[in-house]
Amino acid sequence: MFFKKSTPEAKATEQRWEKKRNNIGVLHANIDRLKRRVRVDLDSTNEREMLTACIVRIILKTSERVGNTDSAVAGHFGVTQFRKKHITVTGNTIELSYIGKSGVEHEKSFSDAKIAHIL
Repeated sequence: MFFKKSTPEAKATEQRWEKKRNNIGVLHANIDRLKRRVRVDLDSTNEREMLTACIVRIILKTSERVGNTDSAVAGHFGVTQFRKKHITVTGNTIELSYIGKSGVEHEKSFSDAKIAHIL
């Protein structure tokens, strides 16, 4: 039988994992709705909605992280911080090449006509 330690650290860790499990459940319950919204917003005339949908579609297709400004300043990029030098579009194929979290080099490609057109 497995016994868990009953320390404050163990309780805090279990609470974090419980929150993650709940968040995954919420995502699972809403992922189809999110994908439908992305499809609609990719055709939006509102540039912000269209670009947000583009970013979400890239994240969904590549499982890459969002990223943040502080990391980009340090030379580590996520989808929201990509520069032109990180993206190559050939026909419907998008190639991503960049340094990500912890300095890990990433090279991924995927096909998506709508995203290729937007980029």
